[in-house]
Amino acid sequence: METSGVHRVLIAHHHPPLAVLIGERLSTEPGLSICGVAYTAATLRILVSSLQPDILILDANFETHGLGTLCRHFYLTQSQLRIIVLTTGTMVEDLRPVFAAVTTIPASGIATRLLPAVRQITGAGSAAHSAAAAT
Repeated sequence: METSGVHRVLIAHHHPPLAVLIGERLSTEPGLSICGVAYTAATLRILVSSLQPDILILDANFETHGLGTLCRHFYLTQSQLRIIVLTTGTMVEDLRPVFAAVTTIPASGIATRLLPAVRQITGAGSAAHSAAAAT
């Protein structure tokens, strides 16, 4: 949960070096703190429950057969959680109708679009699950 203006970010990515790079990039941003990194869905579920992050950055390839189920679980159980899905383009339309609060950005746009998407979420000051999708 956000405390004293710092938003806690959890990164879930199947490729450890990329997860580290994302963490390094976001950790230099004022107001953000990387609270954990998960490389498996089982670890992700445990970390979301125990750490209660404000933002989850989730690789679309992380849970190959259940991304929607995973997002739905977090949406229903973690009211404070905003989710950014790094997509390969194939799952964007599948997620948007069900989860208007899931922000999606193409994985190819990590360098230029991830930080603006995070800033949109943290700067909006809106209620949980109300972040607009970034396309």
